[in-house]
Amino acid sequence: MKRTTLALIASAMMASCAPSYRDVIIPQPQVVETVKGSCPHDAEPAVTIDSSMEHGPESYELTIGKKGITIKAGGEAGAFYAQQSLDQLRKAYEGRLPAVKITDWPRFRYRGCHIDVSRHFWGKEVILKQIDMFARLKLNRIHLHLTDGAGWRMQIDAYPLLTQRAAFRSKSDIYEWEAENLPYCNEGDPDAYGGYYTKDDLREIIAYADSLHMIVIPEIEMFGHSNEVTAVYPQVGCKKDGTRCSVFCVGKEETFHFLETVLDEVMEVFPSEYIHIGGDEASKYYWKACPDCQARIRKEHLDGEDGLQSYGIKRMDEYVRSKGRKIIGWDEILEGGLAPGAVVMSWRGEEGGREAAAAGHEVIMTPSVFCYLDAVQNNPEHEPLGFGGMLPLPKIYSYDPAPAEMPGKEYVMGVQTSLWTEMIEKASHLEYMLYPRVFALSEIAWTDPGRKDYDSFYRRALDMSDTARELGYNVFDQRNADLAPEGYDQVFKHLAYGCKVEYLTPFHEKYVKHGGDETALTDGLIGGYSFKDRWQGYLNSDVSVIIDLGKPTTVSSVSSRFLQFRSIEVMHPEAIVIETSSDKEHFEKVCEISNELDWENRNYTYKKFEWKADSPVETRYIRFTGKINDRRWGWILLDEIMVN
Repeated sequence: MKRTTLALIASAMMASCAPSYRDVIIPQPQVVETVKGSCPHDAEPAVTIDSSMEHGPESYELTIGKKGITIKAGGEAGAFYAQQSLDQLRKAYEGRLPAVKITDWPRFRYRGCHIDVSRHFWGKEVILKQIDMFARLKLNRIHLHLTDGAGWRMQIDAYPLLTQRAAFRSKSDIYEWEAENLPYCNEGDPDAYGGYYTKDDLREIIAYADSLHMIVIPEIEMFGHSNEVTAVYPQVGCKKDGTRCSVFCVGKEETFHFLETVLDEVMEVFPSEYIHIGGDEASKYYWKACPDCQARIRKEHLDGEDGLQSYGIKRMDEYVRSKGRKIIGWDEILEGGLAPGAVVMSWRGEEGGREAAAAGHEVIMTPSVFCYLDAVQNNPEHEPLGFGGMLPLPKIYSYDPAPAEMPGKEYVMGVQTSLWTEMIEKASHLEYMLYPRVFALSEIAWTDPGRKDYDSFYRRALDMSDTARELGYNVFDQRNADLAPEGYDQVFKHLAYGCKVEYLTPFHEKYVKHGGDETALTDGLIGGYSFKDRWQGYLNSDVSVIIDLGKPTTVSSVSSRFLQFRSIEVMHPEAIVIETSSDKEHFEKVCEISNELDWENRNYTYKKFEWKADSPVETRYIRFTGKINDRRWGWILLDEIMVN
């Protein structure tokens, strides 16, 4: 009797100490029901497959209770995803697992991540490692950008020069290589940089991904970004003045024979339903001057070069569909008319995707402003090189690929992040740019918007980051993120605050601070870490403005910050000139600040140019000029002209 009483007391104590469920899973499950009780940490789940489950083969129910762990799934993929959730719970709880019932399914059927393997070649071990992490996050697509001007990365038996030569270049640094006019090398040359996947390599990657319920989407770029092809098979490129071109010649039948032969070998290796054919940024400059392309336009009665692009895309779509597959293309494939069965991957913003979805075409959203991971995720002055702007974790998490008010939202297949690797030469840097931002993508792709909560996600992302580091991934330290410069949330009420600005040179519509109104450069707000955030831009011209202080004012200093980011041709000014006037007709120069431009520095840098008067000056008008570099090209970006 005594033993029985003690046992009951012990059992009650254990029950009272049982863990309670807290949010620990990425991506956040759709429905979580908590109950009292717990389960041994190492209990093995009983798994059943029920193909009649409402939300399809990727859905699951995970139940943890006193009697053990059960998984009911709509298919093998659902059972796998249930196991990922269970593994995360086991990682979060020591001892016993809390009793809980999770009912879960994905919001989108396409949940992907794109990796550029052309600019820098990543061996199969690097790709397999990322597939491991993607699978933990319930992603189901990995999109490999296999070809581009920087290197061809897939073995093609019919065209051996694509890997014997077009897969290797003379320098690892892509900009130094471009400065030398894009020289390619033979495989085995002492200075050759690059590589390629054999068909066996790719089959291994595909099989491994398939074992984790992930599909590999291959991309063969056409008709632009093809310098590497035209360098070794010039007969498929346009000719202009004997120069090498970057695009396929859509006027030649030989081009279509080449592409169809390549795609035959691609489809032999890749079983995916979709084949990505690129379609972006094809330079129509060459087509305009190419007699074969112009002859095609006349023969087919096409609407210029846009019509020529559409003609080529439609031919490739018909060919791929004849093989039982479908094409995906970047949103430029909309130009000139979209092939009926093509899927649009919208990257230049959401407009292309929204247009296609409203017209009943399937869409995958990957707008650069929310999904391009080559942007830095922290104060760029202290980060490894990135290519464009800043994309911090909160911003990507805020993205909704198919908001309720979007016409045709049912045609949004899904969403993916895209990592371009111009600046990324090491696998550790690749991972640093991926994680934890891919964690956010997984929740965007899986979880209904009403279940998303950034504060909860942030805590879970830190835990997942720690787990990823334990597994050998190089993860950005979100705990110490620096997302905005000092004073970003402050309004600086200087002497010119709110004063009218007269633009003597026009700002560019691409970089407009606060709509570019007449107080944009005097609104008291400084620019953020992204060049798209509160910076006003001028292309191929000086910036020259006149500020009207409204009345004669005693001025001691004038200053402004400028941004430099060499990779997108944003440069500090060559000189700053400040002039004052009482009547806006006669100006007196009070200073000229010369600046030595650092052409080799590719880092994000900010520079404050300031005039401080030896003695205060009384003036009503200030003419402020930032002079562009002596080459007369590129951007000048500034944020605020402060007068004190």
